[in-house]
Amino acid sequence: MYKYKEFTIRNFQPNDHQIILDIIQSIRLEYGVIIPKEYDQDMQNYMAVEKYYLETSGLFWVVEKENKILGTGAFYPYKGVEKGAEIKKIYLLPEARGKGLGKLLLQKLELEIANRGFATIWIKTISLFQEATSLYENNGYSKFLDIETPKNGYIYYKQISNQYSQTLITIPNNLHLKIL
Repeated sequence: MYKYKEFTIRNFQPNDHQIILDIIQSIRLEYGVIIPKEYDQDMQNYMAVEKYYLETSGLFWVVEKENKILGTGAFYPYKGVEKGAEIKKIYLLPEARGKGLGKLLLQKLELEIANRGFATIWIKTISLFQEATSLYENNGYSKFLDIETPKNGYIYYKQISNQYSQTLITIPNNLHLKIL
């Protein structure tokens, strides 16, 4: 668990399912992203966090403020890529944006991935999530066309190493991060 400003980043708990689904659906609607239920593998995976994340050497975090969940961040092994991990979309409600949480979540996820022995990180997103694409590009990810959604999707890729893991440990003082 991590404390950052007035926010707590903690591990997923089974009673978080519905709140997580509501947050993701709310953010998708905010950006005009509509995916038919039968094609929405991400939402199906969020219904089974234990199976797709926790039981596969991944993790799933929620971001809270005053016991209200305001966002998520997660990863699991990237299927078909040896020593590859996929960061699942980092979702933050509007009241949690613009405070450095997205960058912090990305860095902490990268550190966890490196510590678990993965060598590459992959992130799928769509161009409508402009804040997310900027975050990834500003943090060393290379962009590729997402073949699953060729009109507006991307896959981002980043190679990680032991040296990279060491740089993640150094966090600027102005972030006020406390490990609990």
